[in-house]
Order: sequence, then structure tokens, then C-alpha cells
Amino acid sequence: GGRFTYLPWHVHKFPPITIETDPIEDPSPEHVSTGNKSLDQILGGGFRKRGLSLIEVESLAAPYLETIYIPFLSNYLQLGRPAVVLLPEGWSPERFIRGIGHFVDVDVVRERVIFFGRQVFGTAKNVRAISDDPFKTLQEIRYESAQLEKKFNATPTELFALNTLENKYGPTMVKGMMAELTAVLPESERAVVAILSSQQELESGSISHSIHLRVKELCGVLSVCGVTPRTNFLAVRPILSRGSLDYELVPIE
Repeated sequence: GGRFTYLPWHVHKFPPITIETDPIEDPSPEHVSTGNKSLDQILGGGFRKRGLSLIEVESLAAPYLETIYIPFLSNYLQLGRPAVVLLPEGWSPERFIRGIGHFVDVDVVRERVIFFGRQVFGTAKNVRAISDDPFKTLQEIRYESAQLEKKFNATPTELFALNTLENKYGPTMVKGMMAELTAVLPESERAVVAILSSQQELESGSISHSIHLRVKELCGVLSVCGVTPRTNFLAVRPILSRGSLDYELVPIE
């Protein structure tokens, strides 16, 4: 019973989501939390360790990206873990931090997150420009992840915005980069999240992944749509009526 209500994301100055009051520990030895208990249950435990979770977004506008990265990364950082973030094209570290800074102390983000980008400027110690050589970029990301793991004695996560890589290296090269990345994941404890824009030439079928979700607008509501059989091809619709983010499943026609 009860009524379904929601707050339209487009009328908010702040991110269109909220997060759990307390950080969520790993739901199982095989998973890390998405940052929301309901979504973890729907996905059979959250994002898989030793695998790549592919998130397709209808748009690279902030609300679409923040729907995924703010709950996930804020939870991950609050557990005392570090992260490497390859920024979406046109995003600065400050723009990224502005969203997540509503939920995590900004100093924690600056200390525990290394940012890579195609057009990053400034002298911040946690910001890196990507190389002209795609495989050198992968090597540098691995190096920074390893350094973070040593420093904090915790497994880092990696968040890749694939449009930045495609604009820099082209879709064919990005396929090779992702193939190399996913080939070594089974030997690690890491959960990697890759964000693919629907405007990209690169297609989801060319990337090996363990979980595949879409973030799109359904019936005027920004929604997370399941693409895996486990979710039975239902949409995961955010509910904000309880003061914190929850989800319900609705069929996709």
C-alpha cells in the first residue's frame, strides 16, 4: 500500500539523491555496496568485486552521473577506502567534489581520491592529466591505485568516464584498454565502475562487464534501469518520500 511520491530532480540545486545515514559495509565477500541497501538487494549484493560494472547514462548532465557516483563513492570513502576517478569530459575535480562534498568531508575527498582528466589544470597534488599514450594512462592509473592501497591499507575502487577516453583515443583503442583492464580484475579485490554515455560511438556489447545498468528518465523520473536477468528487466525507480533514498521496481514495457 501507500502512495508513490518523488521530488523532481530538475528543480533541485543540490544533488537529486540522498544517501544512507551510516556507511554500508560490504554486503558479501564478493560485493561492495552501491551506497543503497535496497539497490544492493536488487543487484544480488551490489557491485561485484573482481569485475566491471557498466553504467549507461542517457546524458552526461550532472544529475544522471550523480545518481550513481554520489551514493557509491560517498559510502566507499566513509568506509575509509580510497578511489581513482577518471573525470567525465569537461568536468573539473572541483565540479566533481562539489556534488559529493554535500555528503563527505571535502578534505577526505582530496586526501583519498586521485583524479585523472583530459583537461585538468592547477597544482593540486591529487590531480593528474592523462597521457597521449592510452596504455601509459592505464599504467599510471594502476600505479596511483597501488599507492593509495599502500597508504590507506584498503582496496581502492576505480571510476572511469569512458567518453573522456573515447574523445582522446577513439573507440577502437578504448575497447583494447577495457579488455586489458578487465583481464586483470579477477586477480584483484577491486570493483571498477565504468560510465558510458548513449551519445558515444563505443557500445556496451564491446565491453566485458559483470553488471549492466542504465540511468535514464522514465515517466519524468530519473531512474536506474536493470539490464541483467536478476532484475527481470524492471526499472529501479527512486523514492524520496521517506527522507532518504529508496527504490521500487516497475516493469519496463
